[in-house]
Amino acid sequence: MSDIKNKDNTAIDITRRYAQAKVKEEPRRTVRERCFSYVNNWVDGKLGQWTTDTLGKLGNKPALSFNAIKKFVNRICGVQAQNKLDEKAYPRDDQSDWVMAEILTDLLKFVKDNTNGELAIKRGFRDGVIGDSGYVKVEWSDEFDPLGEIVVKSVSPNRVYVLGSPELLDMSDGAEIIEEIPMSWE
Repeated sequence: MSDIKNKDNTAIDITRRYAQAKVKEEPRRTVRERCFSYVNNWVDGKLGQWTTDTLGKLGNKPALSFNAIKKFVNRICGVQAQNKLDEKAYPRDDQSDWVMAEILTDLLKFVKDNTNGELAIKRGFRDGVIGDSGYVKVEWSDEFDPLGEIVVKSVSPNRVYVLGSPELLDMSDGAEIIEEIPMSWE
């Protein structure tokens, strides 16, 4: 981690680290894509549980599909939604102000309620259950309001690359996170 922090953030350096992260993440990405396909009943580019070879072997016999994986994922996500805890801010030490902590707690709830933050958190959790990682992004945006607003949204795990080797669940010990942002020529 320290070797990445000590480097210059030139375009060439960032591009090199991005390319290394893509190579490192490729095996996980392949597995993640297969997991999402299984959950969504998408095999060989078609809806269903059976490959084209298997369907050819069955001939005219009906091919029934029972997606037990999707039911299991839905159960896990349902339990998370029912048992989630509300966020609460606490003072850092005895000299900190409890009133400010309560104000921050109310602010967290306000932002989450007014930005569909709960939906983004559920989507990030679902991505994590299916494909081992889910991401939620909080940012200031002036896309719809000229004065700006706080936006909470989930980010596809296929657009995120992690540099370094984070071990904590919140990746606070990771070096860098790169998100691919799709852009048009316009």
